[in-house]
Amino acid sequence: LVICGDIADFGTREEYVWITERLKKLHIPYLCVIGNHDLVYDEGDLFTSIFGPKNFSLTYGKYKFLFHDTNGREYGFSGNVPNLWWLTNELQDTIPNYFIGVSHVPPYDADFDPALEIPYKDILASKNGFLLSLHGHLHGHSDHYFYNDSVRYMTSNSVNKDEFVVLKFINGNVIKSFIKYWKIINTY
Repeated sequence: LVICGDIADFGTREEYVWITERLKKLHIPYLCVIGNHDLVYDEGDLFTSIFGPKNFSLTYGKYKFLFHDTNGREYGFSGNVPNLWWLTNELQDTIPNYFIGVSHVPPYDADFDPALEIPYKDILASKNGFLLSLHGHLHGHSDHYFYNDSVRYMTSNSVNKDEFVVLKFINGNVIKSFIKYWKIINTY
């Protein structure tokens, strides 16, 4: 399970205790990327103590997932978030065949650092095998090639929607389907 940020609303300990208790009941692995709301209380220190670093990667078979912080507004559009050096370095890995970016704010949103939008999207588009850039933040699902290049951008629904997106990665293809929450509840 991948959660594209905003695990909490205000980033407080109580919120993280509440959500981790529920996530543990899933009995499946889960990974979270930091969202802008996760930075509100203490600049994300509590989030990172529970869920790990703001930028990390995971290779699974032929696929490398790049979880990274894109919450530029929360840093005053400092020119440092996202960390383009880290991203470029991770994309130089020659072992995986395919790459998937996972972050909260998509590059075409007003909360992404505008000075980094074009360099960021160019870095993604320059990598052969970059399949998908996954995001949250916008509270609804979208799926398109925003910059008319090779990178597919997808946003997930917020938790108040009644469905989630299931992605299957098979030989470099992305197969998308939706599952309604009520179907899961009715199967137990």
